[in-house]
Amino acid sequence: MKKVIALLLSLIMAAGMLAGCANSSANAPGAGDSGGGGAYTGHGDQTYYMITFYPALSLWAPCWAGFQAAAADLGVQAELAGPSSLVAAEEVATVEQAAAMGAAGIAVSPLEPNAFVDCINDTVAGGTPVICFDSDSAESDRLMYIGTSNYAAGEAGAAELAKQTGGAGDVILFTMVGQLNHMERLQGAQDYLAANCPDINVVSVLTAGESSAECASSFAAAMQAYPNVKGVFSTVATGTIGVAQTITEFGYQDLVNIGFDTDPSVLAKMDEGTCTGTIAQNYFVMGYSMLLQLYTYANGLLNPYDNWKENGIVPLPSSIDTGVTVVTMDNIDLFRPSEE
Repeated sequence: MKKVIALLLSLIMAAGMLAGCANSSANAPGAGDSGGGGAYTGHGDQTYYMITFYPALSLWAPCWAGFQAAAADLGVQAELAGPSSLVAAEEVATVEQAAAMGAAGIAVSPLEPNAFVDCINDTVAGGTPVICFDSDSAESDRLMYIGTSNYAAGEAGAAELAKQTGGAGDVILFTMVGQLNHMERLQGAQDYLAANCPDINVVSVLTAGESSAECASSFAAAMQAYPNVKGVFSTVATGTIGVAQTITEFGYQDLVNIGFDTDPSVLAKMDEGTCTGTIAQNYFVMGYSMLLQLYTYANGLLNPYDNWKENGIVPLPSSIDTGVTVVTMDNIDLFRPSEE
């Protein structure tokens, strides 16, 4: 949480410095019009979109809260949109619709990186800035990526798995095949265990389905094949819940279950003891950063060179790593939903 607070403070300080520069250099080449109220006063007619799959998932709630908080601070409008499915084409269509409706900027979490390349390229070419968050489409013309270093998140999950299993024994990894962020987490976990844990044996890598019930079924079958498994690390919350359900159903004792994200259902499994830890992404910081960067770009508030836009220069960082935190029963209360 100290890292989260430090990052928030740095963002606020950066916003203040950018605002000061814009006010003091109104005549500089390419400087944006602050409208007389300061560069970060806002434009009430601008609407920024946060687009993801299953936007109603509680998983996205803190990210959307951060996005809304930035919108309130900047004086702009914010919309949350996306399909209630894992169909990439439907999410692509949502991006296209937002651009057609005159979005001032779009932050999207692509289901499949390659499926979004043409859509993002066309949207940016049409004048609407697009950034990716949580999951990237790095081969597209998106302006930047904001989110967790998924490889580092996988390393963190594997390190906690090794710690809780005593650094030895059979383990299972759970992931969502085909989605870039999950594959990066899986690679991070595998590389960490291979480099640091010679006595840990990954006996299986399971593919997570859309529901925890599917994951529970897969894990139950794996436990029949590998009865000596001591622990599991899942890169996806459905895997975490599925493992917890299997632990309850079959009464597995002392099985380490390291999960991902701080969905209330994951925290509930920690409370009952069927999940022994989870990896928290700093979603509020992610959401706030997304809108701040989109606003900065859309309103021309960062102008490092003459004619930067005409020359294809993006005056934003290529990526922002919002970090992860390992959640255990020692710090779980910090991650519970606010009662407000």
